[in-house]
Order: sequence, then structure tokens, then C-alpha cells
Amino acid sequence: MSDQGQMIAEYPKSARRGDTKLPRGIRRRGNSLVIYLTHPDGKAERRSLGNISLKTAIREREILQRQIEEGRYEACAPH
Repeated sequence: MSDQGQMIAEYPKSARRGDTKLPRGIRRRGNSLVIYLTHPDGKAERRSLGNISLKTAIREREILQRQIEEGRYEACAPH
């Protein structure tokens, strides 16, 4: 491995990209935040929330995941 490759390998990926570690179920795509939801049957769903704060994304994911667990969740219609 080259010297530059060794220097890069010493740092975690999040530090190399300059962003912080996001909570479970939340990822960043460009400037937008995307939340990942899991249904009781194991099916995963992805929902883009747009350019919002991390706190809002965490809150929104908690609300939607609770609705799924209680059986009150209605998926949005595909475009």
C-alpha cells in the first residue's frame, strides 16, 4: 500500500468525508436526508425528507416507525 493509502486507511470513512456519523436509519444523499423504515414483515422502505435538520429527521423517523409498529402507517402513493 502506498504512503497516501496508509494515511487514508488510518481514519474512519466518516472523518475522511468530513461529515459526522448519522444515527441508525438515517443517511445523507447530497444535501438531503433519507430515512430507512422497516416493516414487521422485514420489508425496508426508504423515504427522502429533503434538506431538513438532523433533529427533524430523527423525530420524523421515530414517528413513522411507531406508526408502522402500531399498524397505523399508510405508505405514500408511488409517483
